[in-house]
Amino acid sequence: MNDAFLDELWGGGLHRPLTENEKPEFRQWARDNWKAGDKVKSVWHPVVQEECAKILDKHIREHTKEFDSGTLDWNFNYGDETVALCATDTIPKDEQFEMAVEHFWENEWDKAITNEQD
Repeated sequence: MNDAFLDELWGGGLHRPLTENEKPEFRQWARDNWKAGDKVKSVWHPVVQEECAKILDKHIREHTKEFDSGTLDWNFNYGDETVALCATDTIPKDEQFEMAVEHFWENEWDKAITNEQD
């Protein structure tokens, strides 16, 4: 995830900018209080949301498994979802893994985001 993508996710506006010295405390709060599968509240500071996104990315990467379905395709599974990508010489397996992780991440992030105030 790059900074431009993260900026696009939550823009700016409602939250004050943090100093570089303040950011680690906000990131630590996210690591201590949020886990994959929990909701991410829109009122949380963007630095907290960014850390939640990173936690989710790491979780998905650790839990995405390749499996053999008896076809020539590469199949990746996360939770109860499977992505089957066509085996090809032009897109290496590691890039297809990245594509599957991105797909899983977007689905999980959409589930995590909430507009609730508490």
